[in-house]
Amino acid sequence: MAGANPLAMVPARGALLLASGNDVEFSVCTWSRGVDSLLPRTDRAAMVVFGEDEQMQEYHLLPWDALRAACADLMQPVPGAFPERYRVTGFPDLEVVRTLAIA
Repeated sequence: MAGANPLAMVPARGALLLASGNDVEFSVCTWSRGVDSLLPRTDRAAMVVFGEDEQMQEYHLLPWDALRAACADLMQPVPGAFPERYRVTGFPDLEVVRTLAIA
């Protein structure tokens, strides 16, 4: 993949969410299994697994810092990207995802 434009991948979108009832704001991006993406650095990451029938099978919300610490080998920083982005072409083991998930 030498010489390829790293920004040519699917850029994941970030969003600012307001958690209902407790006025907690946080940004979130979505990391879907099987989708090569450029994740923006956010407060949290929504980890999504779809089944063969294209129905969502699992959804977990993880704190960004914990995810980055546990899965740095899967998250390659993209030099010069703004906002800060990470190239992902794999997906973490689901046991790791489940362990890090916010209850």
